Amino acid sequence: MRTWAFVIGIASVAVFLSCAQPRALDESDFVVVQANGRVKLALSEPISEVLVELGQPLSTKVRKKSGQEPPYMQHTFKGLVVGYYENDKKVTLLRITGPEFTTSRGVSVGATLEQVRKAYGPTKDEWPTVVQYQLKDDKSKLGLSYRASFWMDGNVVNGIDINRAP
Repeated sequence: MRTWAFVIGIASVAVFLSCAQPRALDESDFVVVQANGRVKLALSEPISEVLVELGQPLSTKVRKKSGQEPPYMQHTFKGLVVGYYENDKKVTLLRITGPEFTTSRGVSVGATLEQVRKAYGPTKDEWPTVVQYQLKDDKSKLGLSYRASFWMDGNVVNGIDINRAP
């Protein structure tokens, strides 16, 4: 009888461990990694360092909203768009557009919604076209949060935005 209780106990622990939630979010979750593992890019990184790592962009867009705001730049690379404001030249957006890059938890374009949930856990910020995860930045004087947005086409990720937002 004790042997059966022991076996059932081990089986219960195994089921519990397999259902464990992913670890809590921290700043390291708002990083993109080149699929070959050579390059890691983070928010607030100087754009000059990004260009050293990735080389010349395939294209560049300049956006001006009003006369008061500095121009917003977006460099497009294969599988990635990097955004920053011209005045401070620090990365504010990492947009994964292809399988060449992944999140720090291994999610990329083409992943399923189930894979996103397995990597990041549950979220209350889920809609038919986007699933979002946020982390409040306690050091931010502006009350910004880190945000990872997984853009969905049905059940499949078709883009990932990592940025800072109010």
